[in-house]
Amino acid sequence: MKCARLVLSVVAAGLLVAPASAAIVNPVMDFGIGYAKEGTRVADDHTSTSGDVLTIVGHVVQFQEPFDDLDPNDPNKEYTYVYTGMVSQGTAIQPAGSFTFYNTDYTGGTLSVYCDTAQDADFANMTGFDNGDLILQANVGTLST
Repeated sequence: MKCARLVLSVVAAGLLVAPASAAIVNPVMDFGIGYAKEGTRVADDHTSTSGDVLTIVGHVVQFQEPFDDLDPNDPNKEYTYVYTGMVSQGTAIQPAGSFTFYNTDYTGGTLSVYCDTAQDADFANMTGFDNGDLILQANVGTLST
């Protein structure tokens, strides 16, 4: 079964005629555990080198209105998300008594959500997350960690 490609246009049309009192429950999508990779970063080093590009991949585990017609538990489909192109501004290290805060800002990038009938997402190789039908795409302004 082919994934629907017109989800966004149908949703947009539905939102235009929705009553003013209708409220969207957040989050409209719940992302499962993701895998992140960033340039020269090492897992046990809490810093990020300025200019490194962050990529995060994972599965969507729940949808709510206006996407509640999509079922992440459908055995014939795989819903995945991909954050790409987020550029590190470097890590600011701030000692605070017995604690240390590591703050990193990322700018730019894109969030994409896909529906795929081939369940081929592979965390070990970070492949198969960005194929299938694109059902949502958004620009990421700034991400702070």
